Amino acid sequence: MSKGITNRPVIDGQMFPIAGSFQQVTPAVVSPLTPPVGAKLAMIQVEGADLRWRDDGTNPTNVVGMLLEDGDTLFYTVNDYTKFKMIQAAATATVNISYYGAK
Repeated sequence: MSKGITNRPVIDGQMFPIAGSFQQVTPAVVSPLTPPVGAKLAMIQVEGADLRWRDDGTNPTNVVGMLLEDGDTLFYTVNDYTKFKMIQAAATATVNISYYGAK
């Protein structure tokens, strides 16, 4: 069972939190990321239950997709956030997301 940070991205420049960009979602249905303009990194933390995600444009299900276990944190960096989708693997998963920009 993995816990903690699932990867550590390398990003050029200094990262800063984007004001007002924190989100908390309960993805009972397939949900996308909704980053603010200028976001270069999303810190995604799941609590309460496991989460499944995909970033190939295909919807995950509660049994198919990349697994984030309760308590895991994913640092997600990509230019196209529209393909990232997530869903609860079990009821009661809450997802906390903070977005960061680069200077």
